[in-house]
Amino acid sequence: MAGNLRTSFKFFTSSTCLLLLAATLFLSSAAFAQNVEDGFSADADGAIGTLAVLEDGKIIVAGHFTNIAGQTRERIARLHPDGSIDTGFAAVTLDGLVNIASVQADGRIVIFGNFSQVGAHVRNRIARLNADGSVDASYNPSVGSSASVTISAMASQSDGKVVIGGTFDSFGGVPRDNIARLNNDGSLDTSFAPNVDQQVLSLTSTKLMVCSQSMSHVWRRMAVWTRRTAHGSLTLWIPLLSSRTASCW
Repeated sequence: MAGNLRTSFKFFTSSTCLLLLAATLFLSSAAFAQNVEDGFSADADGAIGTLAVLEDGKIIVAGHFTNIAGQTRERIARLHPDGSIDTGFAAVTLDGLVNIASVQADGRIVIFGNFSQVGAHVRNRIARLNADGSVDASYNPSVGSSASVTISAMASQSDGKVVIGGTFDSFGGVPRDNIARLNNDGSLDTSFAPNVDQQVLSLTSTKLMVCSQSMSHVWRRMAVWTRRTAHGSLTLWIPLLSSRTASCW
């Protein structure tokens, strides 16, 4: 299964983000035989919005850059563990930034950002790349009004479905409050319809953990965790937090 390590959905400068990446690889040195003194170097000329460290140690990097590790790459690239460009990953061109990505179990990558074109394909802010970086032409979700949808969290499930969270009141013209799920073909999963009354900040696919700044059904204006069933209903599970104002990340 593909790994998916995401930083915050907030953008970092390239130097800060790559420093965090180097630290991550240092902490994972037992698995990847990599540490911060091994010459990792992947300077980018723009902000990096998201990272995904794969099981083989390669790294998906996406953001607002046009050059990384000395190579021209438009907003997304795959790096070797040493920071060099993986040329086996297609140099697809996007006309806008990528702020979040999620790697699926089969290696395909769902991306969201401020773009309308991915390679030769028209896409309204969301797209999927194949494991080799080429555009998945069969995947074209209907987002709806670009101005009304902001996705700040994404989690891929083992069945190919993708849970998205952020700030929106509909997706593809269907009412959804800040959280929704897409089928493996990109269509909206109509069986999944929970409601979250504030922006969803983070998600994890393991038992579908959701974190939001404010959930009135638990503690208003306090960061809490909830667990949802496969159909989006809330379970009666509230973990102990060291503080009711605990952060989501």
